Amino acid sequence: MTLATHRFLNRTLPVMRAVYELRPAERRRKPKVFERPFADMTEVRGRLNLRERDVFLEIENGRLRWAFNFSTNEKLFLRVYKPAVEHWVNPRRPLVETFDELLRKLFPNATFNAGTAESIPGMDFQETFNLSHHNMRSLLEAGLILSRDPDWGTSPTILLPSVIGFLKGRQLS
Repeated sequence: MTLATHRFLNRTLPVMRAVYELRPAERRRKPKVFERPFADMTEVRGRLNLRERDVFLEIENGRLRWAFNFSTNEKLFLRVYKPAVEHWVNPRRPLVETFDELLRKLFPNATFNAGTAESIPGMDFQETFNLSHHNMRSLLEAGLILSRDPDWGTSPTILLPSVIGFLKGRQLS
């Protein structure tokens, strides 16, 4: 190593080390990006490192909770609440115990009084349950969820009581 290289490294390494040490702190300060609360089968299989039929066995046996079928036909279209997946991986992680607690986590600004017809934007419904516009359209056309507007356009307003009824009827675990 030449003298010039030695001097260069002596000057730059402390600076590089200081920058490297700042990176974790900078990562903690970044705003959290919206994370969809429900995972599809591919994500669940990857996180649990299980085959599809083993995931279904875990759901049937009650070890993997809060799984729902969003299908409009015979084929299963699975969505699982992500904290339930993390609870399966590490049982010490907290998990909502009742359906009402789950609803309050999913829709924190909604009121769940009998007789109210509160609604949520269609885009929120899609993002919450990790669905495409086509999936939501299929659910609406099949009458499984209801819209406030009878002739909805690109982003319907979904009636919350219909979502609650749908989830209760489609809960797998």
